[in-house]
Amino acid sequence: EFTTNSGVDRWVCPNDRQLSLRAKLGTGWSVHTSKMGNFGRPEHLTLEEQEQILRVINRAEYLESVEQERIGRLVDKLDNMKKNAIGNGISQCVLCGDE
Repeated sequence: EFTTNSGVDRWVCPNDRQLSLRAKLGTGWSVHTSKMGNFGRPEHLTLEEQEQILRVINRAEYLESVEQERIGRLVDKLDNMKKNAIGNGISQCVLCGDE
């Protein structure tokens, strides 16, 4: 969509058949959709399609929350490892303190 002083103009790329015909006629490759009689509003989604979309969204949200919990547990483990570290990390093992 392109916004102009007169409002919003819609442009669409024609299919291959239209392109080949236009190439033969030398009329260019784009068609202004307001001049096309068969361009209209898309059909509404059925209830089943809407429910399926909602299921996908809910599953994505669930997986996101599970992943956030997993990351939180990993961060907690790392913090505990840092708290319990007894070695200096240079000449001793950070975890057990062995040289």
